[in-house]
Amino acid sequence: MQTPIEDNLRQEKKLERRSWLGCAALFIVGGILMAMVTGLMDWIIPRRQTPGTIDGLAILFVLLGLVVIVAVSVGGMLLMFRIMRWSMTAEIQRHQRGSQIFKRALPELQIDQEAQPSATKSPPMDWKTRLSRMVIYFVGLVVVFIAADWLIGQIWHDAPGIISTFVSLAILVLIDQLLSSFKKRSQAQPGSQIRGTPSLDRMRIVSSILFFVVVMPPVLGVIPWVTRLPVPMPIIPMLALIVCTGIFMVMVMLYMLVPYFWIMAAVKQCKYDVASGRAHIVENLSILRGFYLNTHGVILLTAGRYDEARAIFETSIGEQRKEILGGGSTALENIGCALAWQGKYDEAIKMFEGSIAIAPRQAMVYNDLAEVYLHQGIELPRGLELIDRAWQNHQASFEARWLGSHQAGQILSTRAWALALLGQYSEAQATLQRAFVQADKNFRPVLAGVYVRAGYVMRLCNDERAAREHLAHALELDRAGHYGHLAQRALRAQ
Repeated sequence: MQTPIEDNLRQEKKLERRSWLGCAALFIVGGILMAMVTGLMDWIIPRRQTPGTIDGLAILFVLLGLVVIVAVSVGGMLLMFRIMRWSMTAEIQRHQRGSQIFKRALPELQIDQEAQPSATKSPPMDWKTRLSRMVIYFVGLVVVFIAADWLIGQIWHDAPGIISTFVSLAILVLIDQLLSSFKKRSQAQPGSQIRGTPSLDRMRIVSSILFFVVVMPPVLGVIPWVTRLPVPMPIIPMLALIVCTGIFMVMVMLYMLVPYFWIMAAVKQCKYDVASGRAHIVENLSILRGFYLNTHGVILLTAGRYDEARAIFETSIGEQRKEILGGGSTALENIGCALAWQGKYDEAIKMFEGSIAIAPRQAMVYNDLAEVYLHQGIELPRGLELIDRAWQNHQASFEARWLGSHQAGQILSTRAWALALLGQYSEAQATLQRAFVQADKNFRPVLAGVYVRAGYVMRLCNDERAAREHLAHALELDRAGHYGHLAQRALRAQ
């Protein structure tokens, strides 16, 4: 019989799969219809119009084609919103589960609680008023874009079209962010968090503009190149859409990963103060503030600064849930690590189980929960099951195998520790050898963790000499960090 979590996971997978198939079908059908209309207009107009004349039927076909294009575009957008709802439903379910879990696990954070409405707050708007205001807002943005483009043309007469478009869009983004910030601050109650953090509003405006500056120039720059390709005219719109989408996705990945790798390069060498400084810079300049706050917390956690790490993790939860509706599960897992590494096992178990309930497809949270049982020497068969689940999830996720390749050695070394506690010494040593093969030799803190667990395994196998060698190597790798502290404690134990 499936558990409620497994039922939710199966439903979420179904919704996500349906949304991907729907988006692909919409993309293909929309592209075919647009190509057909464009091709039909290119075929009819030259045959209906001669030089020096205006053919009314040709104009009619042009107008009819434009109507079809607009209808297809509007219909496609409406259908796209419907398809997005399938995917959003899965995220909303995770968000709702997260809200309940966070309120139980961390009630002091007041997550998802809005400011109390004032007594003089105006009644809710009906759909006509809301729609009219939305239309006015977008028309205003279009007017701002046209005015900015005209102003740039007056200041710089020979400005390339791409520069003019880029600067105009940048101005548009700035104004949109300013209006959004003003709206939030005007609706907040006096003394609320929104009113009390104007610097955070400014950081979000700056980070949005930086994101636009980094990501958009390649996307805008490729459009003139696509229009000059020697391909039939009906194919160009579809080709431009494909190329621009692909470049946009690549630039977004670079925007996310380059700062992350820059931070992690210092972590790998156990330079925790350097990594913390880099994380502080990035979290204030990136639109993914919650992600980098969580990364900053992981740095402090690995450095053994548990209370500081927990405070940052708690701050990151609200930010992550703004970036991704179902976000915050990794921060909850990391809070569990901070508690477990301080010996607060009962509290840590609640955090790990809550994180699993929000996002069951994670990998390391199962390993972390298993380690709580192994440290206490209880529920060892369940611990081994959790480790096997961590390994299965890690191998099933491309993201985990790529960005989290260092986790493989951690999971296998934890499995070896569990087997040794269960008395399966030969299998434990064989698994430990696999862990060293899989371990990232350049990631010093993680490698130190593998050596610490190896020390535990060899001590259980009654090989004290090998155990002390492994623990001494861990201490040498990460003397100032968490695993160095564990190695020191284990060396003093004998």
